[in-house]
Amino acid sequence: MWKVPTIVLVLGVTLANVWMNWRLWRERTSPSPPEVKVSELVSDPLAIKGRAIGQNGIFRPDRKVIAARPPWSNLESEDYHVYATNLRAIGCPEGTVRDILVADIGHAFEEQLQGIQGRSGDPFWITADQRGEIDRRRVRQAWELRLKKWGLLRELFQFPVDETVLSVMRGDGMVVALASPFFGFMEREQFARAMGVISYYGQQLEAIAEVTEGILLESDYARARQIREQFEASLGTVLGNAHLEEASLRILAAEDGDEVPGGSHGFQVSGAEMRQIFQIRLAARDLLGEFVVNEGFTDLKKEALGPDTIDVALARFLGPDRFADYSRAKDERFRGIYTFATGNGLSKNEAISAFEARVRAEDEMKSIRAAKGITAEENILLQAAVKARLEGDLKRVFGPVIAKEYLGDETASWIGELITVPVEAKEVEP
Repeated sequence: MWKVPTIVLVLGVTLANVWMNWRLWRERTSPSPPEVKVSELVSDPLAIKGRAIGQNGIFRPDRKVIAARPPWSNLESEDYHVYATNLRAIGCPEGTVRDILVADIGHAFEEQLQGIQGRSGDPFWITADQRGEIDRRRVRQAWELRLKKWGLLRELFQFPVDETVLSVMRGDGMVVALASPFFGFMEREQFARAMGVISYYGQQLEAIAEVTEGILLESDYARARQIREQFEASLGTVLGNAHLEEASLRILAAEDGDEVPGGSHGFQVSGAEMRQIFQIRLAARDLLGEFVVNEGFTDLKKEALGPDTIDVALARFLGPDRFADYSRAKDERFRGIYTFATGNGLSKNEAISAFEARVRAEDEMKSIRAAKGITAEENILLQAAVKARLEGDLKRVFGPVIAKEYLGDETASWIGELITVPVEAKEVEP
């Protein structure tokens, strides 16, 4: 009787295993259920944004045209012009076309450049002169390849574009940080195109200088002049006259900002006046020529106007009184006196009077030192008299209390250095 429960248990386990195996077989052989689209599960497709499914919450839209597109291998081509045409033909955005081809061309360029620069195959027995000639040939080949790369990129996209230019378009990289103060007022695309033009022509000039090892012939200068003309025309086309002038003024302001004094030294200037002053100064500079000169072509810079010519134009624009303020505010001697005077509650006119007294004294000192027919002792006595008169003028302008403070202040150290002992007075008779 005790065997019956055991037999029943064994049969039950066996039947259960048979049933489970049958269910597993049915699930594997039955057709898959119909696919349920995301739009059927969520009424608003945007509601799924950020949900961590699949690609870390990044979703691509359901583009039905994808299935109709050709495989990627049908788009690629060894001819980059065909490759670009194929990408554009399927509606690939121009920005994406640039990203794809610039990266692909850059990779191919680096591989070929490594092949040129590799020295592992050089025979060990060659002389130093032979090795030098091989290195020079490699430099020429590398530059030929680099310029071909730039030419190809320019053909594909109608303007020079490389990895650096793309980083400008994306708004990242050190180039953006450095160039934004000068070109940041433009649209990003125009900004990037300007960077491309500068790089393109800069590379051509650098190639000439490096391949010739700095030994430039007239034919090299002729080529550099041609590049400069093309550079100027291309930059003008990309930027337009207004933006080219604005960029030039910004570059000039960064370089010559100290040449235009501000209100802290007695010259109050409006924004419109500041712009006109920089336009006058810009007429005396050749920024594109300086760019070419920096690449080694020292005689391709246009002849600059002298400072006297600039001052004449500024005086005509500002008028005599304002130009006098402008000139004084640039003078370090006046700046020291003005800062001291205004810091002690004195007026601008009092600072001007003190400054003019100093200028008169210094001019008299120069005349005395250059005078002939007087002894060294007389020279020193005359200088001492000028110094004493200057100190009297300062006391009259500043008042005795403030003048005493000024004469003891470090800003007036120049007064103690006024008297110069003539050379003959220093000589000791044997």
